[in-house]
Order: sequence, then C-alpha cells, then structure tokens
Amino acid sequence: METRIVTATDEFYIPGVVALAKSLLKYNYTLTVLYDGKKQKFGQLLELGCELIPSPVMKERVPGNINWITRSMYSRFFIPSLIQEPRVLYLDADTLVLKSLENLFNTSLESFPTGAVIDQSLGTMGKQRIVGVFSSLPAFNSGVLLMDTLRWKAYKIGETALRWLLEDPSSYPSIGDQAVLNHVHWGSFVPLSSVYNHSYRRPINNATHIIHWHGPKKPWHTTNCDFKEIWEKIYYE
Repeated sequence: METRIVTATDEFYIPGVVALAKSLLKYNYTLTVLYDGKKQKFGQLLELGCELIPSPVMKERVPGNINWITRSMYSRFFIPSLIQEPRVLYLDADTLVLKSLENLFNTSLESFPTGAVIDQSLGTMGKQRIVGVFSSLPAFNSGVLLMDTLRWKAYKIGETALRWLLEDPSSYPSIGDQAVLNHVHWGSFVPLSSVYNHSYRRPINNATHIIHWHGPKKPWHTTNCDFKEIWEKIYYE
C-alpha cells in the first residue's frame, strides 16, 4: 500500500534525519521532513532528496524544549492536515531503517487510526502516567506510527492531543507527545511487531527493521551509545 514516510526535526536532530534519510534511500524510499527553524539550515536534507515542509509548531504555543525533547516532536499532530496521502508512516528523527518496510506498509489497521509498537519499557506506573488510572491499557511508543490520516481527521486525534496539551501541559511531563497521544487513543490502536521500533537498549538481530535511540543518548553526540557504530556507518556513507 502506498505510504508516505514523514519525520520532524529542528537543528538539534538534523544529523539524525540525515542518517534516517540515507537509510531509507537504500530501499528507494524518500522522506518528507516537517522542519522547525529557518529553512536554509536544512539544506543538507534537500541534497538527499527530502521534501521540506515548515512545521506548524513554529506558530503554536506548544511547550518548549526540555533536555532532548524538543517542540518539533509535536509536529506529528499536524500530519493529517499537511499530507494528502491516506496512509503515513511517521518515524522519529532518532530512528534508522535497517530492512525493507513493505510488509509494514501493507499492515492492516482494521478500523483503528494508528498502528504502533507497545512500549515494553513502561512499567505499571509508566502506563498509569500515560493513559490514566487504567494501567491495564496498552501504551505505545510514539517514535514509529503507522497512521490512517483519514481516521486521524475523523477522530480529531491531532486536534484533541494539541488541545489537551495546551490546556494542561503539566499532565504530560517528560515524554511529551507520547503521553498525550496515548491518552487520546486510550488503548485503541493496532499493536505492531517490535521489529519496527526496536530499542537501542536491546540486542539487535536479523529481524530488526527499525532501531530507535529513544531517550537522552543520541548516537551523534554521545560517545557511549549502544549501536553507535551502526548509525555512524550509514551517516558517513
């Protein structure tokens, strides 16, 4: 199924997007980038064939940067209003594609708006913080989202997430968009295989399709980062 691949970035995450774009080109995939900042800062991405779209976060009152979490993360809220294709694969700027994504593109979302990998790193308290008092509800990691943009529009997912975030930002601390998106979905998503959002904190195997450097350690500015050599190999090609 035809799927548009989209990421979001600011200046801090440019190295991550460069590596991501190069990893996608290996499989003849192109990348659309929602950028936060002055367009001339992102010229390297144009050279890699990326499409650049200014992110609406530059005009919204979204929370500012907190450590490695920057306001550009909230760009994914606006994807359905910016992208015409009915299906989008959103990838965080700190991910890297290691295998073809054709099977992922053809995954059925049934009647749900989103497909995502359950975040196994969250314990009960983490789930409670994300989805409320019902800790039995599954919580997903928002670094890889297979989106049905028509259903996102119909269910007003992005608009609701933004409204809740602006009304009560203190309720969604530390993990930003992931918290509020899980709150809006309330457990209603299609669980994807973990091979499509593989934590860098776990051993990689031949089945790993997408590796994700979530958290504060990024391979472009941290020396003791697991699998940094994989990232560097693609970045410097």
